[in-house]
Amino acid sequence: MAPDGGVFTDRRNVRTLEETSQTKGRAAMEIELLVNRSELLMQNLSELLAHPLYDDSTRLGVSAQATCLSLEHAAAVRVLVCSGMTLSAPAMLRCQFEALARGIWSLYCASEAQLESLNKPLDNESADASRSLPAVGAMLDQLGKVPVANEAVRCLSEFKLHSWKALNSYVHSGLHPLRRQADGYPLELAIATVRQSNGLAMLAGMQIAILTGVPGLQKTVVALNCRFGSCLPIAAKESMSTRTR
Repeated sequence: MAPDGGVFTDRRNVRTLEETSQTKGRAAMEIELLVNRSELLMQNLSELLAHPLYDDSTRLGVSAQATCLSLEHAAAVRVLVCSGMTLSAPAMLRCQFEALARGIWSLYCASEAQLESLNKPLDNESADASRSLPAVGAMLDQLGKVPVANEAVRCLSEFKLHSWKALNSYVHSGLHPLRRQADGYPLELAIATVRQSNGLAMLAGMQIAILTGVPGLQKTVVALNCRFGSCLPIAAKESMSTRTR
């Protein structure tokens, strides 16, 4: 084991243990309660969305794949935060956001050629072809021209406006993660990360509800906000509530 102050000393974990001891486990308990509540939310969401897609088209299939991928990333965010690996959670949150944006874009904006490139078997040729797909900014610009996607675009754009620079810093090992590694990851920020992830997961649930074509399913998904508001960001709770008005 490296001596205290050595290069390989995990200062963040040392501080976390000291803080937990001093506050009698307050931080650990808050995270555990939030993650457990979040898991119950996702279980309820999964049960509500247990329907087949409206049809077997490539468009719906690709959209569903990307949206489900975003939900897998959301699960990873919760695991990382609950395990104390909070510095990796924001990078996964960005992956979750981009997968969700890809899922919504695939439904409303992708050309047949673009859908085909996302549906081909993975090899060097298909991987090279997929590099021409639009990045998240371009996808949001295209979605902004689709009236039926206005609310989803508003939610995604607001998230990107407030979080994108910091998330990029975590992905590229910039100032944010390096300073958090040195100074510690605040409890409030860990809680906010999980809540943001849950908000995106609820938006993903709305997207899957659309893909099933089941009448009234979106309203049923929205109703979860009343039961699980404590583990959702305020902005997400407010924006979701307006979708049924």
